[in-house]
Amino acid sequence: GVGMADLEWKAPADVNTVMRIGSITKQFTAAAIMKLHERGKIGLDDSIAKYLPDFDTEGHTVTIRQLLTHTSGIPNYTAQPDFMSKYAPRALSDKELLDTIKGVPFDFEPGTKWAYSNTNFYLLGMIVAKVSGLSYADFMQQTFFGPLGLTHTRYGAAAPIIPERAQGYSYDFVTKSRLNAAPLSMNVPGGAGALISTAGDLVRWQIALTGGRAVSSASYREMIDSAVPTGRGDSRYGFGLGI
Repeated sequence: GVGMADLEWKAPADVNTVMRIGSITKQFTAAAIMKLHERGKIGLDDSIAKYLPDFDTEGHTVTIRQLLTHTSGIPNYTAQPDFMSKYAPRALSDKELLDTIKGVPFDFEPGTKWAYSNTNFYLLGMIVAKVSGLSYADFMQQTFFGPLGLTHTRYGAAAPIIPERAQGYSYDFVTKSRLNAAPLSMNVPGGAGALISTAGDLVRWQIALTGGRAVSSASYREMIDSAVPTGRGDSRYGFGLGI
């Protein structure tokens, strides 16, 4: 909640400034999966083919748990050549986005290694929508944001007027200057990174998540106790949570 919310207007950021939270979205998506698991609608070791039969796993069996822990081996759509310049500005449908990795070989046999892939959590967002019968945005609003009093947290769609939303910037290391961020369709991050929030709401979220209010205490323990080694020192990765 510090720094500048808008450089052109010299508007400072504070605890209520709304910002894109990027991949912090993943822990919200993981919590949504756990909430549906608590309701008996999702099995963590179910094959994703049960929920997304049209997604081509190239003969591999991939589980919900493997998506949650980045151990699926499914290639990362944002790492594909030209994706950020060619596709990121476009309002892609689920099919159009997943077509960007169509035919790209798996990085490894599911469950044998760890590799961060936004595709895992984009697929989880699709599963949340499929199982709940709501859009990802509506499910998150009805299940978490409203009940937990996260009044500044929502799906970060570009079109709505959102009070106190910060502007985005990039940094040019050659000229040592800041620039307005390149266009990004908020269809593209989905369950992997499309939420916006504030410093204050994220504190409230952490208290709710760790305190048994967002999901049950048993579900939260599952989220952290399922952590797998990332190969980066002592770092481990649970369900949307780095440990």
